[in-house]
Amino acid sequence: MQKLRRWSILVFFVAFTVHQGNAAQAEISFFRLFKTLSYEQTSNAQPSTLAIASGDATILYNDVNDFSTAQVNSTSPLSPMALTPSFTGAVSYGQLFATSGDLDTDFPDNTIYAFGISGGTLGTDAAALNTPATSIYASQVPYFNGTTYDQLQGMDPAAPFSFTFDGYAAPVGGNTPLIFFSITRDSDGAFIYGDSGANTLTSFLAPANTLEPNTAYTVSLIYSSRIDTPNAGFNGATAEVGYDLRTNLGFTTAVPEPASVCLLAMTGLGLLVGSRFRRSQIAN
Repeated sequence: MQKLRRWSILVFFVAFTVHQGNAAQAEISFFRLFKTLSYEQTSNAQPSTLAIASGDATILYNDVNDFSTAQVNSTSPLSPMALTPSFTGAVSYGQLFATSGDLDTDFPDNTIYAFGISGGTLGTDAAALNTPATSIYASQVPYFNGTTYDQLQGMDPAAPFSFTFDGYAAPVGGNTPLIFFSITRDSDGAFIYGDSGANTLTSFLAPANTLEPNTAYTVSLIYSSRIDTPNAGFNGATAEVGYDLRTNLGFTTAVPEPASVCLLAMTGLGLLVGSRFRRSQIAN
């Protein structure tokens, strides 16, 4: 159950945060459908076994008064999907699946998804999102290459770390091929660091002291193939279909060296003595 929770947090966090900086100047900025196949890297090798699949439909908006209810209708057996608040500025419907076949059954391709809203200042409105004939995932599962996995186990958080991987060819039919990178803390799911860019990128650098010592983290790499259609409905909103391949890798940073701990303690003691000396000088 804990594993499912971790995957679902990562799925919906990324689905929500992507493209926020490019939102259209409309009450509703995006309405979109995402399908995701997730893997877990447990060695230096590229993973090949699916860990979990997910699908979600989302509306991103600017004002809580824009609408009061939202749903999506389609040929899916889950239809109608009632969208409920997931993050600030977003309502979503999502499901996790054990296989890609189950995902395709409930979130079919070659289908029109009709997004509808009612209530609020926008009143009743609807917009159609068209999915391609087949899924347009990247052709390879993302993973951190070379000896990155081994290097991460007990890595020194006081030093910068380069996360390396292969870029990927843009799938035919997509118009927005992207790569996303994020690090979250396992204990509370907190987002620690992230970056993104074009599908041709091959590394992301985490600056020194980004992470804490003796702490467990999960780093996520996503190859995201998207079809973006601007001004597709809801008075200027962008319709977006996304096919994500995601790989998670877990690691724990190093425990500080005894010499480092001693140095920190001596530094703290020196600051304390100096502070008391200055107070005594002022008092005299």
